[in-house]
Amino acid sequence: MGLRPPVSAALECALTTAIEDLDRLEQEWRALYDSALSPGPPQGYPFVRAAWQAYGGPSGMDFAVATCRQDGRLVGLWPVCRTRSAVVHRLESVGFGAGEEDSGPLVLEGPASARITRALLHKLRDFGSVVKTTVPADHPLVKPRI
Repeated sequence: MGLRPPVSAALECALTTAIEDLDRLEQEWRALYDSALSPGPPQGYPFVRAAWQAYGGPSGMDFAVATCRQDGRLVGLWPVCRTRSAVVHRLESVGFGAGEEDSGPLVLEGPASARITRALLHKLRDFGSVVKTTVPADHPLVKPRI
């Protein structure tokens, strides 16, 4: 498959916290969704955009999208929301807890998918400390128990 990124290529990650930046990612996001490993509705641009618009803002939750690029091409993203409390700011994948099993990172399928996911998780630490998500059993981060 020609879309697979090389395992050793450098990754550049960023954190998007403005809805205007989210809109600039739309076309690349849709292309990634179409070729990603185990995509689900909560990882899609329309779902995240609607959630951000409905629940974001000063009285709601904070939203962010960690993005990962390889040679300038979007190869992974992870939409999250931050719940606020006096003690901790907890991150959750968009869709987590709403009966959605497909929340989590959206990553291009290939040999570098686990490395891309780890890079996204590392970047999310800039936004909060605890990430709650579900990852499909066939995801590269899930190691089989022997």
